[in-house]
Amino acid sequence: KSLSCNSALTEDCEAAQPAALPPAPAVVSCDREEKRYKVFMYDSWGDGWDENSLVIKNITNGKNSEESKNATYELRLDNGYKDDSAICLKDGCFSASILDSRWADDIAWEIKFNNINVASGKAPMDCTFSVGGNFCENTCNGVPQKEDPNGDKMPKDLRQCAYQKCPT
Repeated sequence: KSLSCNSALTEDCEAAQPAALPPAPAVVSCDREEKRYKVFMYDSWGDGWDENSLVIKNITNGKNSEESKNATYELRLDNGYKDDSAICLKDGCFSASILDSRWADDIAWEIKFNNINVASGKAPMDCTFSVGGNFCENTCNGVPQKEDPNGDKMPKDLRQCAYQKCPT
């Protein structure tokens, strides 16, 4: 039978199936000493972050501490312009890092608690931020600290196409 059968014209059409609802988002439960934060991920081209990811670690007791290994999040924007994810953080100092890549200039992110901005950045970036007190300097201020030593890595003809007008 045809998928585009019109039941107004014939009784031979299969009954239409109701559209399935998308699954409900998973609820993130935090431990007593943790608070729930939301990480917002953005991609200005709308194609996701490719292979890039934002890594958040608790570095209160040093980057190689056992606590750092236990409180690591690796977040990705697989596709689209934006997405968000809930994470649980306890009071302390955290690092946020996102590597450089060919299309890094279209990647941005924010971490919020109760709709208040705690940290933000763009790729490439390696920065620190505090939650629940003054544990370290907040260098996650939306401005990448790393300058690209190679300048714009996009090939010249592609840069013209992306920023101006593609040749026909």
